[in-house]
This record gives sequence, C-alpha cells and structure tokens, in this order.
Amino acid sequence: MRKAILIFVAVVFMLAIAFQSARTEPAGKKPSKITPQMLMDKLSVKDGCIRAECARVLGRIKCKEAVPKLIKLLDDEDIDVAVEVIRAIENIGDESAAPALMKHACRYSLPSLRYYAVRALVALGSREPLRQELIKALDAKEQTTVMRAVENIGTLFTLDGFKDEETMEKLVGIYAVQTDQFYKWKIQYVMWQMTGQDFGYDLAKMQAWWQGNKPEFEGYLSRPPIASVMENAKKAKDKTEVQKTAEENITAMILDTDLDESSGYYGMRSGEGQESSAGAFNGNARGRQAVEKSLNWLMRHQEKDGHWDFNGYMGKCQGPARDDESSIQGEYDVTATSLSLLCFLGAGYTHKVKVGKDKDEDKKNKDDDKEQREKFRSVIDKAVKWLLDVQDKNGAFVNPNTNDISMFEQAMATLALSELYGMTRDATLKKPAQKGIDFIISAQTPGLGWRYKPNCNDNDTSLVGWQVFALKSGRLAGLDVPAQGFEGASEWLDRMTDNSTGKVGYRDFGQGSTTITSVGIIARILMGWRNDSPVLLNGAEIVLKDDKWKSEEVNFYHIYQTSLAMFQLGGGYWDLWNEQMTGFLTTIMDTQGCEDGSWSPADEKWAKSRVYTTAMATLSLEVYLRMLPFSR
Repeated sequence: MRKAILIFVAVVFMLAIAFQSARTEPAGKKPSKITPQMLMDKLSVKDGCIRAECARVLGRIKCKEAVPKLIKLLDDEDIDVAVEVIRAIENIGDESAAPALMKHACRYSLPSLRYYAVRALVALGSREPLRQELIKALDAKEQTTVMRAVENIGTLFTLDGFKDEETMEKLVGIYAVQTDQFYKWKIQYVMWQMTGQDFGYDLAKMQAWWQGNKPEFEGYLSRPPIASVMENAKKAKDKTEVQKTAEENITAMILDTDLDESSGYYGMRSGEGQESSAGAFNGNARGRQAVEKSLNWLMRHQEKDGHWDFNGYMGKCQGPARDDESSIQGEYDVTATSLSLLCFLGAGYTHKVKVGKDKDEDKKNKDDDKEQREKFRSVIDKAVKWLLDVQDKNGAFVNPNTNDISMFEQAMATLALSELYGMTRDATLKKPAQKGIDFIISAQTPGLGWRYKPNCNDNDTSLVGWQVFALKSGRLAGLDVPAQGFEGASEWLDRMTDNSTGKVGYRDFGQGSTTITSVGIIARILMGWRNDSPVLLNGAEIVLKDDKWKSEEVNFYHIYQTSLAMFQLGGGYWDLWNEQMTGFLTTIMDTQGCEDGSWSPADEKWAKSRVYTTAMATLSLEVYLRMLPFSR
C-alpha cells in the first residue's frame, strides 16, 4: 500500500512539472535545431530568404561539404541568394569553386554580383587565371561582355593593385574605336584608376601618354593585402551577448518560417520576431511607443472609404486644428494612403488574423491588444480596398482626383500591396501586386530608370530608388520581377555615382544632396551590394556629416531614406544614426489634443501634410522591424 502511495505521489509530481512546463513554454513549435545538414537541405527550398540565410550561415561556419550545393546556386535568380552564395564560397575558401565562379565573372548582369565574384576569385588565389579570362573577354563580339570585362578589370585593380601592359594595350585600343559616350567614360575611368592620369576624352593625349610610359607599366602596384581592402564597415563594432543571442534567434525563426503564411523576409514582423529585432539592432522602447501612438493617430484620420486625404485630413480632426493646407499644389491621396498603410504593416499588423508563423499569437495577446488589432485590421482592410479600386486594368494606380499616374505613387502603392501579400499570402492580393510590378517595368526608360511620368524616357535617382523598393518587395514576396528592372536601375546609379567620393547625383554625375546619396546607398544594397563596399561606406561618411535635416528645415524624406541606408550598413553607422534619429523624432512628436501621436508639418521641407510627416517619421522608427539587414 505504501509503495502504491509513493508511486501515485511521484506520478502527480511529474504531471505537475509537465503542466508547469507547458504553461511556461512559449506558444508555437520550437525552432528546429540548426545543423550543417539542415542548412544544406534547406538550400533547395522555394523561399529566397531561407536560401540566403542558409548560405550565409554555411559560409560563417566554413562548411566545406556545402560547396557543391552552393556552386549550383550561383545562377540563382534571387539577388540576395546569389551574393550570399558567392560570399559563402569566399569565406569557406575552397579553391575547387574557382572554375564555376570564373564562368560567372562576366556573365552576371548586376555589377554587385560581378564585384563579389571577382573578389572571391582573388581570395581563392585565382588572380592570374582571372586576368587571362578578362583579356579574352575584351575581344568578345558582344558589347555588353566587353564592358563587363572592363569593369571587372577595374575591380581587380582596386582589390589587388593589378596592372599590366597587355591589358592596358587592349583598353587603349577599345577606347579608340568606341562610339558610345557612356562606355567611353567607363573605359576612361578604369584607365584613370590604373594610371592615375585623367585623360578626359582626349584620345591623342591618352595614346601619347601610353607610348611614353609603356615600359614602366608592367607589374603590380604596392597595395595593402586583400584582407584589409575587404575589411567590413569601418565603424563596425563587437556585438554584445544580447545582440548575438537575438541574431541567433532571428536565424532560427527564418529557417522555421511557415511558408504557407509568410515569406521568410516578412516573418520577423510577429511579436517574437520584433523582440529579436529590437534586441539585435538596438531597438528603442520610446521609439516603439511613439509608433503605436502614431498608428492610432493615423487610424483616427482615415476617411470612411479607406483612404487618407493628403490635403483634407483636418476634416477628421477632433477640436481646433492648427495645420494649414498642404503647400504642395495637387492631390497625393495614393501617396498618403500607401505610406500610411506601410506604417501598419511595418509594425506587424495586417488585415488577417495571423502574422508570420505563430498561429497562436492572438491567443497570447492581452485583451486590449487584441482589441487594437481588430481595429487596425479594419483600417488596413479598408485601405487595401481603396487602393484596389483606384488601380486600372493595366496595373497603374490612378489618382482619383486628377486622373493622373505618378511613378512616385505607383511605386508606393505597389510596395504596400507587395509587402502585405508577402506577409499574409492573401491570394486576392497576388494579381494586383503583380500588375503593379508589371506596370513599373513597362514604364521604365529602356536600359535605365524612371522619372515622374511613365515612359517619359527621363530619369532621376529619387524615382529610381522608389521603383527599386517596390521591385525588391515584389521579389521578396515571390512575385515575378524581370531582371531588366534592376539592371536598368543599376546602370543609372552607376552613371550617377562618383566612386571616388561615394556621392550620388540626382540627374547629373555626383551632383546631388546627401539625401540622394542615402537613396543610392539603400537602392544599391537592395540590388546586391553589402556593407563592405568602399563606395557605400564613403557615401555614408558624407551623409552622417550633414545635420541640416534637423537644424534647419525638418527633412522627413531625408530621415526616412537615411534610416534605411544606415540600418542596412549596420555597425556604428546604424548606432550613431539611430540614436540621434530616434531621439529627435520622439522629442518633436506632438503629444497634445487631436494631434497627439503625429508630427507637425510646419517646418517640413517638402510636403506640408501631417499625414505625410507622420507616416515618414513612423516608417523611420520602424525601419529595424520592417526588413532585416542584408549584410548580417
């Protein structure tokens, strides 16, 4: 009898422990244990975020067994997968991958991928075979192949101080017969890198200098070792244990994403994902509180039909309103609606019950939070329906007040629908989002970018940046985004960027504000460049020295673009910017009356609409929640 009692007590005790454990375990399934085999197996999944994350981690742990699988992904259509595969091969250091990389050195259409392929080949000890391949490529019949080889020669010189008579002879000969002015500029720029001489477009001067200096030209310059050239961001710092743990959690959650519910890129917007992002990237509690207040302000000022009125939002104000009407002439309700919708999505709210992979998330929320989510769902649902109503059969978002199509508004609306589709996999959004992407591609200047109107055969960097954001969001959500969109945008940015300073031009080479340099940085990162690119880092140094955005007129557009850029660069760049940006925005936020939770447009530089300033400020404070840095 005593033995039976003891057994009964033991069973009760074990059940109590099990019950308590069940109460304290986080809801949802436990993350799968990360092993090299698991990472290699997941290299074949459909979701690009997971493939890129697996490649990144395999490179970090130097898994040599993964090299054959990584080689097969060198042709991956996802930009981020391809670049992380190349970087992983470089980190692993397996020379057997060199022949495959060699075939891609001039094949990649994006300069970022060519740069990392050349860099990896040099790191793998294949400098001389690469040089020979590039010399052969200079004789190719296709102009594109020749120009890619010229750019690769410039990269090889930058990384390793390479120069020799045979290559220079080829470049001079190609320049002499080249008729395209931009291609002539590319060749001249590489020769300037290799000789230190600015020939301009004077062929006779170039040939005379070459004949006089040919005997002394052979050989390699005295250069720093490649490890220092490829050093990570200058302001990079050691991560704390809290940050390391948070980043490990991010990797685990990405690899465990329920792909029926969300793309891996957007799975981090769940409650658990937001906490990990805040821990990994120094999220500010005061900033997150400001975001919640701003969402409530936006909710209160939404029109009944679901849109936000750029100029007439004061009709929704409770009590006296201080704002005058927008100083910008015209109607921008598609802009106001798209930016406002993005604010809710950035904070993890959607028109669906579930966010990310955690199917029990709502059960864990407090009653007041559940009530807010229900209110926000209605807000989002109405906004989406309004955007769909103003989209025409060709995919363009037409301003209902003016019947005009603006490429600014097209990009913003497409970005919002693509993000929401990526977050929820709502099948009703796939076709409209895809049509928005298709219209952007159809409106592109052939081989270059975009400006205000579709098919205007004109370009500017600000418009190019917005289209890249929308196209990238479509790619992340799994939509069909033709390569020509990124290729043209990359070509435009190459024409606008002064590689010696990092400054990016608006419509002329190197002639633009620091805001435009931020646009160039983030757009290039979205197209494959990482935070170890000297050009991007030089540009960041210029941007961070400019404090006019807060000391003179408040430039919310600058704040948003620079927040995106510095977050992607990471390290000390993000820490420095995040501290001053968050402190500034939370300090100037209105906290009284109907305007509580919004930002005044009184001193705004461009668009004096409280909806606009509030949306841009909110998106800036959400930047570490909306998208993970690609340079982790």
